[in-house]
Amino acid sequence: MKIKNPKNIKNHEKVNVENFKKLENEKSLEKENLKKESLEKENLENFEKENIKKESLEKENLENFEKETLENFEKENIKSFKKLEGLKNFKNNLKNIMKKLKISKIKKNKFRLNNEIKSIMKENTGQGAAEYILLFGGVIVISIFALLIYRGYFESSSSGLNASNDIADVRNAMNS
Repeated sequence: MKIKNPKNIKNHEKVNVENFKKLENEKSLEKENLKKESLEKENLENFEKENIKKESLEKENLENFEKETLENFEKENIKSFKKLEGLKNFKNNLKNIMKKLKISKIKKNKFRLNNEIKSIMKENTGQGAAEYILLFGGVIVISIFALLIYRGYFESSSSGLNASNDIADVRNAMNS
């Protein structure tokens, strides 16, 4: 293209310079954008790496905690089991001691019981009082039994006997 007018040439040069500056600006912007994008990618990658590291650390911490907890639990169970075995042994020993004590107590009590039975058999005091009590009780029982048998006689005269008439007859017989 041929430019004939010098003003046009200057304008054209200005436009070219402006276009060149625009192009340079666009390129620099593109470079900046590329840098920003690369920085963002790096930041994202670093963030992801950090998250992965954190997750792995958390997993390790959790695994360590689980191991420690399990070990502590096992240790406590072993201690408890040993205590339980000790208590069982103590209980068995105590049972054996109690059996021995019971046997010796039974022997002692048997001897004492035999002596008490012999002394009771030899004792004669208080026999008279017991006999009187039994005798008095027997008399009371016989009296109650007799009253029950003759109650019908005293209450009514269904048998033809009347206590009030009989008493009157006895009085009349004595007066005459």
